[in-house]
Amino acid sequence: MTSSDKRKKLLTTSFFISVLFALHFAIPMYVISTFLGKYINPSYIGFIYSLAGVIAIIIGAQIGKFIKQFHSYRTSLYILFGAILVTILLPFVHNIYIIIFLLCAHIIFISLFTTMLNYFIEDFDDDAKTGQTRGIHLTLLNTGILFSPLLAESILSRFSFYGLWISSGLCLLPIMYLIRHNYKNIKDPVFKNPNTLLAIKKIIKDKNIFAIFISVLSLECFYITMAIYAPTVLKTNLNISIQTYLSVLLPFALLPFVIFPYHLGKIADKNYGEKEILIIGLIILTLTTFIFPNLTNLNLFTVAIFLFISRAGASLIETMCEVYFYKKVTASQISTITLFSQIRLMSYLIMPLISSIILILNIPISYVFYILGLIFIFALHKVRFLIDTK
Repeated sequence: MTSSDKRKKLLTTSFFISVLFALHFAIPMYVISTFLGKYINPSYIGFIYSLAGVIAIIIGAQIGKFIKQFHSYRTSLYILFGAILVTILLPFVHNIYIIIFLLCAHIIFISLFTTMLNYFIEDFDDDAKTGQTRGIHLTLLNTGILFSPLLAESILSRFSFYGLWISSGLCLLPIMYLIRHNYKNIKDPVFKNPNTLLAIKKIIKDKNIFAIFISVLSLECFYITMAIYAPTVLKTNLNISIQTYLSVLLPFALLPFVIFPYHLGKIADKNYGEKEILIIGLIILTLTTFIFPNLTNLNLFTVAIFLFISRAGASLIETMCEVYFYKKVTASQISTITLFSQIRLMSYLIMPLISSIILILNIPISYVFYILGLIFIFALHKVRFLIDTK
């Protein structure tokens, strides 16, 4: 067991890693579709994400075994080395099949290291301050995501996709250095549930953790739906260009993810339970999701405020789910942590499939958001029975 000061140092190191990791995956995030569009029909891009999601879930299910065999320190370094290699190679390859392979690997490595980062933070965390710890982590992670579109635009205008992917890969080098010089002598816990199937059964039986998983899944479905279809809806209904959306609306809309998490975490630790705040967030997103495809005749400022309010609701959900989940689990429950980290991949399978069916049947795109709203209502139903950690 490390000393209190050592644990604080390791936790601080993990926070700094959060920012660098956010830059790694977020810098190319908004232009991957454009990058792939040079080689394939854009309608097939969703299938690539789905393919990567399935593979990542399968590989991620084995991460507990990897840690037991190689130690968390070496497992992290192997993942990071693979991620750097894949990311830097991407712009230099022109064969579409190799590009798809590398892009899938890129998504898989992001998923795997997300699990490792959550594992480290949980291992170094003080249980009495889980809310604050998770709030800080989310604030720093989202700060990296907030600035990444501006960095991406600057890099892309000067160095094209070569500079974009190389910059993304280079963000991982200092992470490797920090892990190499700080995490080498960490003693891994004895894992309680390395079997993924047993972890899934346990989650389903625990109505509280299951409600949190459903809430996070609904939120990730919101993220992927907005990423794919928000620009189309805004262009069609309000004639707002993709450039305006990325450079003006999106940075303003993402501010709640930087402003709220730390304060919400402190509130959850000291004042209120997670349930009430989570319900408020779900109600906000339910309403704004139903309203969004019907926005017409609004000025840019009003649209920005609307998007800000919707992301404020998302921030409430994201923070409370993180706080609640990591108050309930320990670092030894690696399979449960892996499943929690992979919820985004599950959303890649759900919403692209639903939206594809809707569009193939020539049903208006607004129904994608109506179905998403129904998913939030289902999450609200499950959260009603949530028992606070207090």
